[in-house]
Amino acid sequence: MAELTIVQQEIYKVLEKWSEKALFTESSLAKQIRFNTKLEGKNKAALSFRDIEAAIFALENETQKCFSLHANSANDLLIKKSDVAKGLDDDARKRRQASEKSMSILTAADFTKMAKNNSKKGAQKKLRTKRESINIYSDYEEL
Repeated sequence: MAELTIVQQEIYKVLEKWSEKALFTESSLAKQIRFNTKLEGKNKAALSFRDIEAAIFALENETQKCFSLHANSANDLLIKKSDVAKGLDDDARKRRQASEKSMSILTAADFTKMAKNNSKKGAQKKLRTKRESINIYSDYEEL
């Protein structure tokens, strides 16, 4: 899993979790990745089929869990559990590449940007301190 990009690693993790499912879509996979990483924005962003293929083949090499990719008529990717890991066929690959040009795709830059924003939020200087009321009669009550 060392040679995978950030996006591919996240796909790999979700595929490992969902290994018992027989069929799911790329959009549900992307939604789960956004939920796991707490990624804000790009709610309709899809995943590149190359990233999904790389994660599928890495999963087969390391855990022997196999999935195959299929594209429907709307160029949506379906991920099926199978006996052998298989990517898209040539015709579906060309159609998907053409449609990805007009799609919003999750990239590694989105994850690094999110990580930078999260680190800035934690390092912000406190502007106000907590106000506490002082009890001026506390010394007299003890006497």
